[in-house]
Amino acid sequence: MGNDSSKVPEYTTSLSVFTPSEQKQISKIFREICEANPTAIMFRLASAGLAGMMQLDKEKKKQKKHQQQEQMKAIKGGFGNPHLRQYLQKYLPAKLIDKLYREMATIGGTNNVKEKVFVVALASILKGSLEQRAHVVRKLSNENGAANPDEVMELIEDLLKVYISICEPSEQIKSWKIESSDKQLHKLARCMAHELFYPNDNNHSMPRTNIPAGMMFNETDLEKWISRSPLFLHIMDLVLHACFNVSYIEGASSPWLIPKIPVAKVTNWEFTTLLDIPSLILINCHIPPEFQKKWRLLFSSQVHGENFAKFVSNIKNQGPSVLMIKDKDDHVFGVFAADSWKLNPDFYGTHRSFFIHFGPYSGCLPIHRDQRSLHVPQPGSGHPP
Repeated sequence: MGNDSSKVPEYTTSLSVFTPSEQKQISKIFREICEANPTAIMFRLASAGLAGMMQLDKEKKKQKKHQQQEQMKAIKGGFGNPHLRQYLQKYLPAKLIDKLYREMATIGGTNNVKEKVFVVALASILKGSLEQRAHVVRKLSNENGAANPDEVMELIEDLLKVYISICEPSEQIKSWKIESSDKQLHKLARCMAHELFYPNDNNHSMPRTNIPAGMMFNETDLEKWISRSPLFLHIMDLVLHACFNVSYIEGASSPWLIPKIPVAKVTNWEFTTLLDIPSLILINCHIPPEFQKKWRLLFSSQVHGENFAKFVSNIKNQGPSVLMIKDKDDHVFGVFAADSWKLNPDFYGTHRSFFIHFGPYSGCLPIHRDQRSLHVPQPGSGHPP
């Protein structure tokens, strides 16, 4: 696709999307990548005594000067795949790093990625349009053409694993004392990919358990999907911003790195929650933003006992809430109630409430018009509990 100099117009446009502070950070990241795989330096042991120590000091200075010269050459020449691998290995699996590198190298048309090409790549990766992001998704799924369902699923699951790994030290995840499993990650990935696999299903459809065969997704398909999948965009953005941490103000915490997981306000974890990290992510991304930051425990049968009167007393007039239930067959399901629970002679509620299901599939389903109300039955009302 041409050499580095042919990309100057695109470079100028790409550079303009970053603030001066961000441009400075990008230059620093580029230098760090170029220096991420330095050649090991071995010092010859000098003989004992003052003369030997002076000779060793002289050799150290010579080696340091040589190292600085080599680093300057490396920065000028750009970085290769080994450098990017070493820089990103704590975040991404090698297969994704290799795909990222090859995409960057393709932009510049050379094996080494130089700074102007790096800026063009980061503009697309970190601040790109939906069309540009769809291109990134396609390249990370299948570099050679349209992606099939298995390739898209593999990418989503890889990004989810990285996302949770990045977020593990956060206050949000630490407050829950829960884990995730590959099985639950797969369920969440299937839920996220549902609109791509079955774009004609209406909003009331429960996600299907099978992955369609024979379908291929081009960048237009992927763009339509990610435009309707804010959770996937959030996960991809957080992962890529963690890899290339560029913030509006140098040294400040990037808003992109805040996980969509609420802080659990629980005094003492004397119980086992029905939620895990993937299910928590799924529920929290569907509830209104003003309720996504902090959750507090209202009732647990393990803590408060299996007493319906106590249950009603604890949840009544407490504002919006998430209710999770496990039945005798170990099916886990629930509801987000957008309004306070209250004793009422009739049904009530708003369209913001939704059903939650975790079984062979996971999903959050909007409530039908004829099912839009949730209630705690008032004694004597005739409504079943």
